[in-house]
Amino acid sequence: MQTWKKYCVALTALWSSQALAGGFLLWEQNGAGVGDYHAGYAVDAADASTEFYNPAGLTYLKNTQAVAGLVIVPTKIEYTGTVQVSTINPPPVAAQYVSGAPAGGVNAIPDFHFAQALSPRLWWGLGVNVPFGLATDYSTDTYLRYGATKTQLQTIDVTPSLGYKLFNNFSVGAGLDAVYAQATFDQYSGFADNPFFDTLSDNRLSSWGYGYHLGALYQVTPRSRLGLAYHSKVDEEMTGRSRFVGYLANSGAFLDPLVYGEQISNELKSSLSLPPYTTLSGLYNLTQQWTLLGSVTYTQWSYIKALELQNLAIADSSTGTATNNGVAYINQDFRNTWNVALGAEYAVSPKVMLRTGVGYDQTPVRDSSLRYIPTPDADRYAVAVGGHYQVNKKVGTDIGWTHLFILNAPVHSSSTVGVNPNNPNPNGQTVTANGTVNTTADVFGFQLSWNFD
Repeated sequence: MQTWKKYCVALTALWSSQALAGGFLLWEQNGAGVGDYHAGYAVDAADASTEFYNPAGLTYLKNTQAVAGLVIVPTKIEYTGTVQVSTINPPPVAAQYVSGAPAGGVNAIPDFHFAQALSPRLWWGLGVNVPFGLATDYSTDTYLRYGATKTQLQTIDVTPSLGYKLFNNFSVGAGLDAVYAQATFDQYSGFADNPFFDTLSDNRLSSWGYGYHLGALYQVTPRSRLGLAYHSKVDEEMTGRSRFVGYLANSGAFLDPLVYGEQISNELKSSLSLPPYTTLSGLYNLTQQWTLLGSVTYTQWSYIKALELQNLAIADSSTGTATNNGVAYINQDFRNTWNVALGAEYAVSPKVMLRTGVGYDQTPVRDSSLRYIPTPDADRYAVAVGGHYQVNKKVGTDIGWTHLFILNAPVHSSSTVGVNPNNPNPNGQTVTANGTVNTTADVFGFQLSWNFD
């Protein structure tokens, strides 16, 4: 397990991920499902990636198989509105109108899955995938830098799984989830009307968390089946380093003397719950060529009440010095959500299959007062197309494209970094945003599968 941990820690440096579902949940644990918006999430069992989606589906595979996928996600995220900053040294308020401040980019999400039969009824699988993630990166050109610059959550899930055929028409499965999470939260402190004194707050945390996933598949008739899958909550107790660098980080009183300083806290900590979710999926072979699929997913985001970082290195305006006792607190109060996906597959020939899908994904954000510029989530609709080509008996390829129609996200909220962030006098810095975030995203999926026997 230690070897896997070292591998996963190194692998997080290779990609970032933008949340493509409500909150920071990702659906893209394979490349093929991008083509129908993962409409057959818990029932399709078309390749080895079923070890993650629904491990009961392992018993539907015909060969030892390896699957490798890559999902590319270009995003455009822009904030337009006012930003008000109460600085660390009152008189407090400076304000700026911001138009189209960008925070998007291009993100990559890889995956790998392997499956093999242990007996005619028992299969095992192993996967490495990315179940959760988010990324925004605002420039330092506007007052938004006092609320957030780079915000990122990266995860890697190592998933050994088993699937067992209890009866000819009923299979069950279970798997473990070892999830490595790494987070970055960066912003600036300073006097908003004088950027010379801007001081960077660079915060990085990581941890391992553990959970499980369960599944069942029922072949209702020769032409139809149902799938049920559950992924458990994973608790991440994250620790790391907070680095405060600039003129406000000197060890004496602010700017006395004018020294470029550095304050480091190695006791940074935060708790994060990756929420549980349950998926019910159905499949129906309408004809020899047409297959219909559908999924409904319920995600229990209500486990997430707030995001709190403790032991930050910050400037304490009550003492006029840098300190390691800072706290960042964001009230989130997430609600539980629904995701719905419908899809269809059309077999053009034994080698070629086309797929399409549509879907709706609900945001866990209750209203604009609980939406923040680092994580401007909103409801979205999806349209997807894709296809599969079987090159030969051993090699198959898939491609897919999903376009996300993400609703405009109004933001009317405040966030505070200080020694007492929940008090009227936080001894720190408060940023209030009143505006709208506009987001567009496309998802491009690529997959290669290899049959060994």
